[in-house]
Amino acid sequence: MWERLRIGFGPAEESSASHPVQDAPPDPPELAHPGNRQLFDYFRQNSCWNATAQQYETRAHSDLAEILFELVADPDVRKGHAYGRPVVANRHGLIFAWAGGTGDFFVRLIGDKVATACGEGARSDPTYPPEWINFYMSRLSRDWRKILQRWARISYEETLAAR
Repeated sequence: MWERLRIGFGPAEESSASHPVQDAPPDPPELAHPGNRQLFDYFRQNSCWNATAQQYETRAHSDLAEILFELVADPDVRKGHAYGRPVVANRHGLIFAWAGGTGDFFVRLIGDKVATACGEGARSDPTYPPEWINFYMSRLSRDWRKILQRWARISYEETLAAR
């Protein structure tokens, strides 16, 4: 899988049919939770709408979407895409995890859990919206899937409690 990620995901080519995001449709209605506002603002600034294809250009390798969608095995988890990125949300539409690039997974965490996640390979990066912690697959141990599952589950449970 790593080899497919390295070979199959090169630099994005600029499409002549791409337009600034202001020409794009509004936020996905199934994810219209007020807690997604900052994340959608970030996505919107870093996305490109393809008017010809009537969709956002993909901002994550297809293997990452598959991995992300399998992390939390709960029938109430909403799986989809927002601004070209795979996302998962709780039953209220609040996104708790997303993926980007060739190996980045993000989970929404607050408080003391951030330091614990960073101790397991995550990092906090001020270029991403607040509350979002980044796990880069290649920096995790061979147990990367278990680590990601654990933190996606924790994030999911936190967002359910927060509503």
